[in-house]
Amino acid sequence: MARLFLRLTGPAQEAEDGLDAPCEWLLRDEAGEVVAEGSGSLVDLDKARPWGNDLPEVIALAPVESVLCLSRAVPGRTASQIARALPFAVEEFVTQDIETMHLAHGPITRGQPVSCVLADRQLVADWLGAIGSIGLAPAFMTPDAGPLPDRCEFAALFEGDDALLRTREHLTRIDHRALPDTLAAAAPAAADDALPDTTPRLEVIGGTAAQMDALRDVFPGAVEARPLDGTVLRFLASHYAAPRSVNMLQGAFAPPRRKGGTASRWRAVAALAALWLLVFTGVRFGEGLWADHRADALQTDAAALFRELYPEARAPRNAYTEMRRRVGQPDQPPAADFELLLGALALAIDAALEGVELQSLSYSASRGELTTELSLREYADLDRLRLQLEGQGVVVHIGSAEEQDGIVRARLRVAMG
Repeated sequence: MARLFLRLTGPAQEAEDGLDAPCEWLLRDEAGEVVAEGSGSLVDLDKARPWGNDLPEVIALAPVESVLCLSRAVPGRTASQIARALPFAVEEFVTQDIETMHLAHGPITRGQPVSCVLADRQLVADWLGAIGSIGLAPAFMTPDAGPLPDRCEFAALFEGDDALLRTREHLTRIDHRALPDTLAAAAPAAADDALPDTTPRLEVIGGTAAQMDALRDVFPGAVEARPLDGTVLRFLASHYAAPRSVNMLQGAFAPPRRKGGTASRWRAVAALAALWLLVFTGVRFGEGLWADHRADALQTDAAALFRELYPEARAPRNAYTEMRRRVGQPDQPPAADFELLLGALALAIDAALEGVELQSLSYSASRGELTTELSLREYADLDRLRLQLEGQGVVVHIGSAEEQDGIVRARLRVAMG
């Protein structure tokens, strides 16, 4: 069966005939040869229909900047317990209600971190609706940074002014100027966990000679460079492997089982319509029912899970709050958040300021906040620094700022937005 890779490059929006979304596409035949590729929108793809009458297997790649990818260590004796505890473990990393988020996870192994992908539920539903409007139904959906090769501890792919980055904990898109500082901060943590005779390795795809030199100057391990032959989507498609990617099509978005053979276009549309009806009915029913009973249900579930996970502990008054406290504070801090915040701070200082002095730096893993004390020339420098950080999606809290002897001393708390 032919395989169609759809790389979504933005959210779905209302068009004349329904939902549409910007995308890139690449169609490969059963032998893996590229049959057609292009870019534009799903409506443009529907007009071309390079697959003819035989529907291909569809692999959707979601923009990694629109989702949150992270790994969390969650207590539990069984896979079912760990899966039920995952929302408590990731809730502190999102700013909106966890009930409005879609949570997908990779394989669960006791004692091992679980790879998770969080996205706004409506955003995913709109993507699937736009794809379904042209008669296609994805069999697999994963962030576009997911197919980056994993033979090295780190992998980076340059794309325009940005770079796709894969670490052991995170998938993300980052400004290429912040990549050296981010890797410099992330690599020591990997080196500490490595065997005595090994060092972390970085695989870089694409990029200029100057960019490669900048990475070799700061990365403590081996840097392996390879050219980018063809488009980014060609590279991602050639390295796609379902077993090591998290499939976002879980729960209400799970595709129906295929019975084999070639399905007709109308059958795919009918299946998607049924899925939409199920999601719509479930959401409306949940809004009415959970308005009165959500708190009690969460307390009951949290109390039951608490008794399973901690049978020796005394039952707390508020099991939900206690579960969030225990599960949301793992033994090992999320180092990748520190790395991204430190990289963003370094880039903002380099772009906005001259003569700044960094007095102190501390990181709170439980709050996901980086606290720094700076000496600046004037208050205007503090405003420029704040604007640079907010432009990178970082939330900035100015704790204090005062002028002494012609020098402005400021204390800032920064966190990922």
